[in-house]
Amino acid sequence: MTQQFALVDPRLGTLELTCDNGYVIEQYDLGYRTPRVVAENRTFDDGQLDTTFYSGARTVNMTVGLKGSVAACSVLRDRLSAFTSQRRRPTLLIEEHNDPRLRQMTLRGHQHGIPISNPAYNRMTVSWSCPDGLITSREPRTVTLRPGVLDVDGRVYDLVHDRVYPFAFPSGSQSVVNEGYEDAHWVARLYGAMTSPRLICTGVGVVDLGGGGGLSLISQQMVELRSQGQSVTFDGNPLTSAAQYVDLAQTTSNWWRIPPGTSAVRLEADTFATDALAVLEWSDTW
Repeated sequence: MTQQFALVDPRLGTLELTCDNGYVIEQYDLGYRTPRVVAENRTFDDGQLDTTFYSGARTVNMTVGLKGSVAACSVLRDRLSAFTSQRRRPTLLIEEHNDPRLRQMTLRGHQHGIPISNPAYNRMTVSWSCPDGLITSREPRTVTLRPGVLDVDGRVYDLVHDRVYPFAFPSGSQSVVNEGYEDAHWVARLYGAMTSPRLICTGVGVVDLGGGGGLSLISQQMVELRSQGQSVTFDGNPLTSAAQYVDLAQTTSNWWRIPPGTSAVRLEADTFATDALAVLEWSDTW
């Protein structure tokens, strides 16, 4: 599998950084998420008290060779330079050598240089900032959760001593997988009639909508929850917030995210109809 990079912007379209298009990626660095350091010196002692937890942006650097005539190189430079504007937020699509995963980053132009040593073969050095600092899979994952679903048939084990009972997630849970190495944000859309719903990631955290008298959904109604920004809205409309229903005493303070590996997520509610469900969406995150 060959290495492929492409830049995508709603106004500029798609620019494939390939040899066929005149671009030769000589070197690239996807950077590292900059820690948002929270630390202070110990009083009357060596060392520091370091409570750093969150990360900031990362910087993406790329050295690109331009192939073609002098006139062609000028066009190539201008085309690529358009994606480095601070006003744009292009998406960088990444498919590396011998890696079947298609990943993406949202960028903001940082700076670029065009040192010209040979008019017939120019080289550009380009930098972007990735404000969220996240690399995610291009295609999201989804799973459907239904409240109160039990394991009706149970499980069967061989009657052999000593018996070993394999690990099982709680009843009604669904397995979710994050193949990255960073915690993944998620979007959940709740449909159907239910009251005081709760989204639970076993051993990680809870988002409880039982506050403010409890959220009461009716059929044909939808509530959208986003872990990034910790928002709750009716029908995904930011002007119709339902944040007043978040039970702050029961909800994990910074909301939960999907950790690397396999986790169990379930939907609970005080009461619910047969049409009640939640669709959980997330992307592998690095």
